[in-house]
Amino acid sequence: MGVADIVKRASLVAAAAVFGVMAITPSARAADPNFCRDYASAAVRQFNAAFAVPRCRGGMNGPRWSPEFHVHYDWCLGAPYNGASTERDIRRQYIDACR
Repeated sequence: MGVADIVKRASLVAAAAVFGVMAITPSARAADPNFCRDYASAAVRQFNAAFAVPRCRGGMNGPRWSPEFHVHYDWCLGAPYNGASTERDIRRQYIDACR
């Protein structure tokens, strides 16, 4: 493993920690661009759905709740599929609970 690989892995782990997902393993596959476009679009829709409910707004902290497509898309490109799916599920569960 070269320096570039170590730096990339550290960046992925840091991003996962920010999003709250620690599912990155050496065998985890990064998501592809088409999947990430869908993921980021869904994340923005989830942001809008949660933000539309005033009592949901208080818990919408951090990049998980960014209204910016590129934040979700860029993160997804380096995340494993199961990490992105977990993030989507966490947002959905939060929205269901705060409604």
